Amino acid sequence: MDQLLQRPPLAYGFGIVPAYKFKQLCIMKKFSDYLKENEFVTAKIIAGPNGDFILAQKADDSVATFPVGKKSQGVTNLFDYNCLITDDGQAIATINHYVDVTDFVTL
Repeated sequence: MDQLLQRPPLAYGFGIVPAYKFKQLCIMKKFSDYLKENEFVTAKIIAGPNGDFILAQKADDSVATFPVGKKSQGVTNLFDYNCLITDDGQAIATINHYVDVTDFVTL
């Protein structure tokens, strides 16, 4: 309970999210921009038995894989993907475009 008083929570579809993380979670950007910001220099879409993933490589040859959303499978242009950051920090490539449907209402 003390943690909740130190960092006031804000509920926004992801469960209870600390308010200081709100902007990070809700700003949609292109997945290619996310990769560049995190120092990846090349990327490609790979398909496997568990679906599509994005394989990205840094200049030092280290690689990372990122999941593609279930409803975004089969897209062949890397630049079509948006980046969704989950509340635990995982980046997911998605072609879905999330927009506010309503304004906040007082509860």
